[in-house]
Amino acid sequence: MIWRLACVVLALVIVYIATRNSRESDMWRVLAWAVAIVGWVVIFFTDEEVAENRRVAEAQRIAAEEADKQPRVIREADGCKVYAFKSGNDWHYFTRCPNSQVTTERNWQECHTEMVGKVSQRKCINKKEIIETQEGK
Repeated sequence: MIWRLACVVLALVIVYIATRNSRESDMWRVLAWAVAIVGWVVIFFTDEEVAENRRVAEAQRIAAEEADKQPRVIREADGCKVYAFKSGNDWHYFTRCPNSQVTTERNWQECHTEMVGKVSQRKCINKKEIIETQEGK
């Protein structure tokens, strides 16, 4: 931010000095150069800041994806805890209860494309699997 301000001030000083004792046509030429220089500097530093913001956002996205892979408690009721974690693009949920019963629920879609006349239609079927296990089984 300071660099941008310094460049703008410098360009204005150059325009003032150049136009103080010159003809009008020279003034417009100097003004055009000053605007071009300021524009280039602003764009240069803006691109650098944009790149830095992208690097920070990418690092945060990767950290969030890694955190999603670890099971975490999302809800607790009646002594049971509901955990969630992400594997690939799918979220997986399971519960742990005081009586050592574990319930795992898996939801996914199976899709296929069918030709109806000359038009293809994509049909998806929602699937669900629930697995309940007792401790030691």
